[in-house]
Amino acid sequence: MEDEITNKLTSEISRYIFDILSHYPFIIMSWGLDLHSLRADASSLQFHVQGFLHTGTVKVIYDEGSDTFVIKLYDEEGHWKDTAECVFVDELVYVLDYHIENDHPERYKDKVKSWLREVAV
Repeated sequence: MEDEITNKLTSEISRYIFDILSHYPFIIMSWGLDLHSLRADASSLQFHVQGFLHTGTVKVIYDEGSDTFVIKLYDEEGHWKDTAECVFVDELVYVLDYHIENDHPERYKDKVKSWLREVAV
């Protein structure tokens, strides 16, 4: 699986973005990130998620001019939903998590409890 992922990370930027994400394995696992959906180009990494808040495609684009990231979210049909701009490297995973999975800690706990009850049945 590791070789398959490495083959999909075709640019230095896509490897850089994936490396940032991989430092937070429990957070990205909570998004339902599909490693088979990884797509890369010279300035971005794209992947599919199934979070509580967002299910669809996420594209993380490196903006070299400002040394920040732009996050674009698309629904399952590929329609644009939201954008977060000027995201610094130390905020990247947390901003992604806010848009994909966890916009409010207390509500998130309730969502997880509810989901666990549904799965247990």
